[in-house]
Order: sequence, then structure tokens, then C-alpha cells
Amino acid sequence: MAKTWAQFKDPQEIRDFGIDWAAAIGTKTITASTWSVVAGTVVIDSDDHTTTNTTVRLSGGTVGETCQLLNHVTLSDGEEYEQTGQVKVKQR
Repeated sequence: MAKTWAQFKDPQEIRDFGIDWAAAIGTKTITASTWSVVAGTVVIDSDDHTTTNTTVRLSGGTVGETCQLLNHVTLSDGEEYEQTGQVKVKQR
């Protein structure tokens, strides 16, 4: 199931969106994280992660679209998880 962020994004904004993986990974830690745009016109400007959270910084987008992103993480025990997320683009 995709995560839908409650906050939306204006096409002129540069905003951060994140996923808290703590409940899903338990005592394991995130050692690597990559993000990709699956659908939509937002642009990934940068990304970051801690041991339990991942963040992506987005710019652009087209008013009215729902953009879909994919976050792929590698854990300390070698397992790999994926989560999709959706962000709506609206004019402020």
C-alpha cells in the first residue's frame, strides 16, 4: 500500500517528504536509501537517511497531478525493503 503524504506540494516549492521505517524494521538500521519517481513530473533534488528514517527533497511538478515515488532501503542485515509514496501537486 502506498503512503500518501498529508501535505501537498506547490510546483514552485522545494519541499522534503519522508518515511519513518522504525516500526517496519525493528532493531535493524537503514544503511542505504534510494528514491525514484515512478509517475509524475516532480524532480528529486536530494535525499538523505538516518538509521530509521528516509527523506527526499522534491521540486517541480504539475498542478493537479499525483506523483508517485519509490523508496528502496537496504538494512544492516542485508534485507531490502521498498515503499511507495504519493504526493499531490496543488497551487497555493
